[in-house]
Amino acid sequence: MESLEISKQLPDLEGQSISYNELGLGYSLQRRWPKALEAYNKALQIQENADPKGQGITLERIGEIYCQQKQWPEAQGTYERSLRIFQRARDHVKEGVTLMKLALMRAAQGQKAEALEFVGKSVLVLAKTQQYMILDKAQVLLTRLEKYMKEDSLGSYGRRLTLTPGGYLSAILSRTNEKGNNGKPRSNVISGIWKNGLTPAIGSGKRSH
Repeated sequence: MESLEISKQLPDLEGQSISYNELGLGYSLQRRWPKALEAYNKALQIQENADPKGQGITLERIGEIYCQQKQWPEAQGTYERSLRIFQRARDHVKEGVTLMKLALMRAAQGQKAEALEFVGKSVLVLAKTQQYMILDKAQVLLTRLEKYMKEDSLGSYGRRLTLTPGGYLSAILSRTNEKGNNGKPRSNVISGIWKNGLTPAIGSGKRSH
């Protein structure tokens, strides 16, 4: 019903694509995964030729749904498709964030070495941008993973780290509210990205010169 109304009210394809994405996000927040996937897939059909970059964002959101359901092969394939789109578009911010999501997905499966490899790539990519807040979080994640790699066990975070990508992220970043170099508390940017399925806005997190 919602799909039919969107088509009637928004004859332009771009408007339909945006509406299907918003519909998918709404269903995701309600954890109505089949409905969310249906809406996102309709957006993908529209974006396939008209909006490749938008398709990358939609694929990323679909990957998050698969992660929530622990459908790891599907999540891996979807994230990799999204990553290739951002790489072709030379969008380093979205590329870096997608690499972090791949790292979190691997970490949620207990594959720490693979997670470390992905987050290392993410740091290198994000270093090309001026999105310093996101880069800072990637570096924090890298440091934490390196620490856990040196230990034989996951320590006191063990049970939380193996539950879900979101739980893993919360544990990794649990100390990032400490004050940064500027004396202000760090904000959990990546946590917001994971929970909301959103890519940070261009221009946010830039340092002043």
